Amino acid sequence: MDKVVWFELPADDTGRAADFYAKTFGWDSPGMGTESRMLITTPSNENGEPTEAGAINGDISPRNETFNQTTLVVAVADIEDKIKKVEAAGGRVVRPREELKEMKAAYALVADTEGNVIGLLQDL
Repeated sequence: MDKVVWFELPADDTGRAADFYAKTFGWDSPGMGTESRMLITTPSNENGEPTEAGAINGDISPRNETFNQTTLVVAVADIEDKIKKVEAAGGRVVRPREELKEMKAAYALVADTEGNVIGLLQDL
């Protein structure tokens, strides 16, 4: 079974959004070297990886034309295989597979039959 491992929230003002989540839920939101901010929702190691089983962290990134809804990210063993399954089930590719060399991972965006966007993440 593939698991949700990350979430992505769009924001018009990432600082304001980070402040909201800090005040509301107590989440930390360190910068990520861009306008994006990580959201630490659970005890985590120095790399921002959760130390509690079943917990996930996420990020807040600037909203734009193509990133305008909350996105869940699912870890998969093979993105190309998963894209075929998405399409066979009636979904579509939003952004094709790309390599994230700094993360040693591949990433793609797909949409389900209702238009909800899902990130696919594969370790390389």
